[in-house]
Amino acid sequence: MYTDAVGGGRILRWTPSGQFDTAVGRMGDGPGELSGGALHLYVAGDTLYVRENNRRWSLFSLDLKFIAHRPMGGLGGVLGFTHFLDDGRVLDGWPATLGRGPRNNFLLATREGEALRSFSKVDPDQTRSGEIGRRLTAPRDGRFWAAAGARPSVGYELEQWSVTGERVRVVTRRVPWFLESRSEGRSTQLPPLPYFGFVHEPTAGILVTMVATAEAPLDPTVTGPELLNSLGFHLEVLDLGRSEVLASTRIAAGELPVHLFEDSWEGYRTREDSVTGRVDLEFFELRLTAVSNGSCRLPTR
Repeated sequence: MYTDAVGGGRILRWTPSGQFDTAVGRMGDGPGELSGGALHLYVAGDTLYVRENNRRWSLFSLDLKFIAHRPMGGLGGVLGFTHFLDDGRVLDGWPATLGRGPRNNFLLATREGEALRSFSKVDPDQTRSGEIGRRLTAPRDGRFWAAAGARPSVGYELEQWSVTGERVRVVTRRVPWFLESRSEGRSTQLPPLPYFGFVHEPTAGILVTMVATAEAPLDPTVTGPELLNSLGFHLEVLDLGRSEVLASTRIAAGELPVHLFEDSWEGYRTREDSVTGRVDLEFFELRLTAVSNGSCRLPTR
């Protein structure tokens, strides 16, 4: 498996047991060189696609030999928003076309970014709230789930779509843990819209969501990264077939499940020592431990 190093510029390869294997790359724009900042890595067939901050693909073989640079076209390529399909297409919930009209939330494209289909028009409320991009699950039998954001005094919503552009189902999750404040006599949520850490479908009909919410009333003048750092995280497991919440629990920032493997309850996260630069890989498993009180924990190995 492959990860990036904090700060960008390098690709790290790991053994299946989590041991560091090798690293390639350095900062730059030449062949085999990588831009700074976070890299987004995808394995598609026998090729590793690396999305760089300068919005291009760098293609490598699985033994980390550089192949070529490729333009991304309309693809955004951001982890959690983008999925490579087995048939050679790519589904993107944060396409580059969101920055210009006409704007749709989802793009189905070739791996070179050539648009095949675009759907789910961005609505005015979404634009005003700053809700750009929708995290989505890997498609299963031609359908996927997407985070549709928050609705005032309701909670958060999830939408199921087909890759052909039809909305199949909408699920509204009413939650008691969105803080409210009074502003000019009107009740408003803080934050105005929850920040989705991810939405994941480990098995058919079961969704895992992670939503950032306020731990305490927020200062309305606080924005950007400082705002996100003041939020707490809520992890939920939803059985959509039975319309039940199997787990709902708060997660400490240091225990956030950052990356989940497709069709799996397992995932990984990396930790980098700020002094030595050493990077460690940690595997974890989401496991329901007491459905009766909605607890959920993250065993690690």
